[in-house]
Amino acid sequence: MQPIIKFFNGVFYFFVGDWIILIGIGITAILVAVVENLILQENLKSLGGYLFILGVIITLGITLRRETR
Repeated sequence: MQPIIKFFNGVFYFFVGDWIILIGIGITAILVAVVENLILQENLKSLGGYLFILGVIITLGITLRRETR
């Protein structure tokens, strides 16, 4: 069981590395999916892209601020 746990930890730290990043991007992706599915007007559908970029920037900013303290 220990080698399996080490493998998953290695994969997690290789791709994500931080729980704040994983949770922040997950929340951002869910929020964008909700916005894309609930907005009926075509001209507001591009709002999801801007919302995703903003969510990623905020998540990385929070992580960077935590690491620099």
